[in-house]
Amino acid sequence: MKQKTKTSATRETGQILVILALAIVAIIAFAGLAIDGNRIYHSRRVNQSTADSAALAGAGAAAQYVKSQQYAIFKCEVPINTLSAQASDRGITAAVASALQDNVTLRRYDLSTNNGVTSVCASDGKRVYLDIIVRVTTQTPTTLMTLLGINSVKTSATATVRIYPVQSAAYGNALASLKHTCGPDGGIAFGGTSNVDIKQGGVFSNSCIVPNGGPTVKVENGEIFYYYTFGYTPIASITPNPSPTTDRLGDDLIPAPVCPNTSYSNASGSSGTKDPGNYTDLSVKSNDTLTMKPGLYCLKGTFSVNANAKVIANGVTLYFINGAPDFNGSAILTLSAPPSCPSKNCPAQGVPPAVPGLLIYVDKTNSSTITLNGTSTNDYQGTIYAPSSLVKINGTSDSKTMYTQIISREILIDGKANLLMDQLSDDQFKYESSMEFLK
Repeated sequence: MKQKTKTSATRETGQILVILALAIVAIIAFAGLAIDGNRIYHSRRVNQSTADSAALAGAGAAAQYVKSQQYAIFKCEVPINTLSAQASDRGITAAVASALQDNVTLRRYDLSTNNGVTSVCASDGKRVYLDIIVRVTTQTPTTLMTLLGINSVKTSATATVRIYPVQSAAYGNALASLKHTCGPDGGIAFGGTSNVDIKQGGVFSNSCIVPNGGPTVKVENGEIFYYYTFGYTPIASITPNPSPTTDRLGDDLIPAPVCPNTSYSNASGSSGTKDPGNYTDLSVKSNDTLTMKPGLYCLKGTFSVNANAKVIANGVTLYFINGAPDFNGSAILTLSAPPSCPSKNCPAQGVPPAVPGLLIYVDKTNSSTITLNGTSTNDYQGTIYAPSSLVKINGTSDSKTMYTQIISREILIDGKANLLMDQLSDDQFKYESSMEFLK
């Protein structure tokens, strides 16, 4: 009996030793997780802080450079002399310098080693943007976790900051068609014997570009794009040669102006001076002169200007909820939007709720045809946005400069227009710059 009791006690003692050994391993593991886990979490926090700071520094430097080039158009292009490439390079340099202050060396334009910085330039169908992307990685040595065969843990953090530079709508193009199908007149059609010279900004069609005659089209400091699936119908004289693109513009590029109230009045036969406000119709009789004060004009009808009538409207936005402008060919028109210059200090930004840089806005539900007469007696300045409309420019052989940007469903330039569209100014609608963290 005594021998049996001793054997049982010995067996129980052995079991306790096994349990104690396992408990010690578990305790060490939990202690390792607590101690080493805290170190790993701290390392990741440091990595994230470094990545965030570098990405912000890079985006800020890129944004400042773009801001200094106020008349340049921001495009996503590879050559080193383009604005986006130069802004990207300055952003990369600033990100590298920021990370060095935290004793982290970033490889330029290379994330393959997990310690680097790169940039991505792209568009979202509305605006062009530049992303500065920074990735920081470290190996954190462990202490107690080495008992489990884990000598170090890799921690990595990524930060992406996106900048939207100040830019005109429709990628800054002078002519932009939003139509997705290619009918007989195409998205953009150059007809008759028109001579179109665009100084800056180029031509962009969501579908095709077609000739309806023997036009001459020349774009200086810009390009001509059509959507790649439609091909291209050659035009006798067009410079540069149009290029296919897989980009497409959305049809909600500019928000609608906000009319101050819901009460509308009729202003047929107007002359003298007119205040901004809401009108069902606005017309000017032959040989009369109408001066429109700066501000927003909300129209639910036709704005007609008869033969030999004269309209002077500076600092205005014309919002056509219904109806369209009906300008007689012999009318004399001087129409300009409020000044648009968010990239520099302006003495005035117009009279709200008129929109800086926006001359004519045709509601998306309004498909009325807009006809502009590009004669030597008519001046247009500002962006014309008509996402559901055909815009027709009927010109004469008189030389005419239009400081406009036209964005519409379809565009037709016809007749004998000798048309110069000059985008080398700050007179069009512009998105303000912005910067945001993506992750």
